[in-house]
Amino acid sequence: MVGPVTIDHIGGRQQPGGPVSYGAAVATAFGLRARILTIASAEADLSPLEGHDVELVEDRGTVTFAFSDGPDGRAMRVPEQPSRPLAASDLPDAWSTPSTFMIAPLIRGDVDVDSFVPIARSASRVGVIMQGLQRELVGDEVQITLPRDNSFIRTCSCSYSLFRSRREAGKWTDKQTEAVAKSGATLVTTLGSEGAEIQRGEHRFAVDPFPLDAEGDSTGAGDVFATALILALDAGEQAAAQIAAAFAAASVEQVGPQPLPTLDEIKQRIASAQSDSDENRRGDSV
Repeated sequence: MVGPVTIDHIGGRQQPGGPVSYGAAVATAFGLRARILTIASAEADLSPLEGHDVELVEDRGTVTFAFSDGPDGRAMRVPEQPSRPLAASDLPDAWSTPSTFMIAPLIRGDVDVDSFVPIARSASRVGVIMQGLQRELVGDEVQITLPRDNSFIRTCSCSYSLFRSRREAGKWTDKQTEAVAKSGATLVTTLGSEGAEIQRGEHRFAVDPFPLDAEGDSTGAGDVFATALILALDAGEQAAAQIAAAFAAASVEQVGPQPLPTLDEIKQRIASAQSDSDENRRGDSV
């Protein structure tokens, strides 16, 4: 997993964040020890990454997000960020041929995405969290733009899964979507409380949202969904999507990158929800 950790200022509180922080919680829930390349200051809170192998590139700054509610949804400012991008040359030599590779840039210039093309080509499964390829800074305010053209995305193949939010998807052109479809890559659009949509070529299916037991904070839920989907693909795309939705719901039920239920516990929650749904349908038919 490659990407910056963050400091998130949300509703008067400060917490660690970033896709690698939320992804680490998912890996732990799957019983996996991930290798994580990240960048931050020496004072950054790396506690969400405990239990994993971490290569920290120490820098004078940490990506810092200040969230506020705006007319078009949640707005973000970036008052601080590292002085240079993460690059493939920062990887320890033993990490250069992963079987599963996830890359999660957050804002323009924080990850030298193109340098990781050879790493992605060697992996049998690649997850790309697209937000950092669609975020530009205007001053310190984040604006969502068209996906930037780069060699990493141009080398998409059937081993790739690209994850984007509804707002990010709204910036794509038909030509960009068609190019991804022709590559054989999977395009995943997360829809918040409405679930998600998964498209591979002309095949498309909806992922229903998983019922919540409580409402905590949706920050990081898309990152949790993406990581869980990638890690669960051996179960098949439909089953992996159910697992990912259940993990995302478990993330929303708490605040910050906290420990998540284990994979077995998530499967039990899915079975229980399906049983309740079957009971409701039988009741309706009576």
